[in-house]
Amino acid sequence: MVSKRLAASAVVLTMALVLARASTSPTATASPPRAVESVQKMFVLPATKGVTFKVKPFSASCPSGSQATGGGYKVPGPYNATIGILSSYPRSAGEGWTVEAFNGATAARRLTVYALCSG
Repeated sequence: MVSKRLAASAVVLTMALVLARASTSPTATASPPRAVESVQKMFVLPATKGVTFKVKPFSASCPSGSQATGGGYKVPGPYNATIGILSSYPRSAGEGWTVEAFNGATAARRLTVYALCSG
């Protein structure tokens, strides 16, 4: 019986110490959550002339004052096998997202580049 009372007293004392410590510690000011915005830009890749594939960079830019935290691309429809994606990466200063691609088809195709921006 004494050991149960002693254990209960230890739990109460521990909780009191934790609460006292929490009330005396300095409080950190939390930063407000930063808004994340999705930016997209659609491009039309020209048809291939002959067998020469021209790799081009296509970019979606973030609004002024914000930085890209992620990005990517989408090739719509059943024609996505004719688009070659070589790379997908943030722009050098982080102000947007770039996708390097080429069109391997004899007809123009669409490519959408996305940038997730925060700031």
